[in-house]
Amino acid sequence: MILVHSFNSSIDITYQIDHLNIGQVHRPNTVIKNAGGKGINVAKVLNQLKENVLLMGYIAGNNGKTIKTKLEDITLSNEFIETDGESRICIAINDGLHQTEILESGPLIKKVYQKEYIHKLKRKQHCNVQVISGSTPILEDATPLEHTHTILNSIESNYNIVDVRASELQQLLQYDEVHCIKPNETEFDELIGFTCEHLEQRIDVLKHNPLFQNKDVFLTLGANGALIKRNNHLYRAHIPNMQIVNPVGSGDSTVAGIAYGIENLFDDEMMIKFAMACGISNAMNEQTGYISLSQINELIDKIKVEKI
Repeated sequence: MILVHSFNSSIDITYQIDHLNIGQVHRPNTVIKNAGGKGINVAKVLNQLKENVLLMGYIAGNNGKTIKTKLEDITLSNEFIETDGESRICIAINDGLHQTEILESGPLIKKVYQKEYIHKLKRKQHCNVQVISGSTPILEDATPLEHTHTILNSIESNYNIVDVRASELQQLLQYDEVHCIKPNETEFDELIGFTCEHLEQRIDVLKHNPLFQNKDVFLTLGANGALIKRNNHLYRAHIPNMQIVNPVGSGDSTVAGIAYGIENLFDDEMMIKFAMACGISNAMNEQTGYISLSQINELIDKIKVEKI
């Protein structure tokens, strides 16, 4: 089983417009509303892949009820802890050239609900792959680091993928329980504390920076593919040029592809191709956290992986 955590779930609204003019009234060409948050996107993709996935998280208020209903509509197995307050709304405005995002913080998670979450998690005892993805909400009497580390130690898991903001990830990488991370270029530079000027510099950092010792790293490079450190081997993934429709959730879909590959014992090359294909397929579709199996099969043949 793959267990996915979404601590700060949301209703994601994407407005597609012709051009964003600050201070002006806009009427969107398309409005897309989904249950969102990075963890939910990961779980939605795994669900489409017919994987045995369970989603856990916190929800609150009427927005939380909407999130749960939308997930039940797609038959995604979930176990949420209902808290006080209101689950957040996240807005993305896309004009074809740029994307502007407005992200609410989400509700305060009181200590009693944190304890309830841990209790429910401990009762599950074991999962093969565990994914922690997305921002951590405001917590009563706990830091994001403490909360995430407690989660990692509350269930026996063979492989843990952690995809959170770089400020949290930098500290979490000290723990053996973190097996895999998936930063993009900006997050990677924030992790290491300086800006890499060229690809060779990123390769050197992956090889020698102690932060990534004994960790799998999927460093996505946008249109330039990815650099991957897997089992202390380095790979470069080259991807085809495709028509991008909505990039929101592409990184989450890549994380889902990694989890699926680990769960199904893919070799390194196939896992890399599959994960990248999931991310690209998401970007080729309007809906966040949506993939096409036919697109993935076609893309796998077009993605090239070389060992460095």
